Amino acid sequence: MNKLTKSELEETRRRLESLSDNQLGHEIYDDRHEFEPAPGQENVHAEAEVYRRLSTMLIKLSIRRHSLMVCAAVAAVALIVVLMAGSAYLYNRYNDIESLSTNVFTAATDRATVNLPDGSTIELNGNSSVSYTLSGFNSDTRRVEFNGEGYFDIVRACLIINVADRVV
Repeated sequence: MNKLTKSELEETRRRLESLSDNQLGHEIYDDRHEFEPAPGQENVHAEAEVYRRLSTMLIKLSIRRHSLMVCAAVAAVALIVVLMAGSAYLYNRYNDIESLSTNVFTAATDRATVNLPDGSTIELNGNSSVSYTLSGFNSDTRRVEFNGEGYFDIVRACLIINVADRVV
């Protein structure tokens, strides 16, 4: 029984890894016919040796490909977990947007129109300001902080306006 040398085995492995499945099938077919006995000769052992060697190499190649697929799947799952954790972090971090305050200031010669979340509007004159949060606009009450001079067009009742030290 002939055995491959280490360098022959390494060369065979390199060739196997570079071949597609179709090319590999042609190589096996060619190797099988290369070792077919001449008419009248019985060389079954040589053919069996070729099949054994190729089967061993194919199994090793299949295991290597399977290992790569498992590694890719693990990496994909890890990436999904990281993306989900990052999304949850960002969602929780920016979910408190209702507590953010909207502030509008006008200079002495400026005017501004402020549209409130409930549809009410405020026309601000010069040196005026209004500030509110989304959480200040719930179903029962609406609350704004106001300083200066302005015209309010209120959509519905219950708009609480804090002016300096007074509540209107």
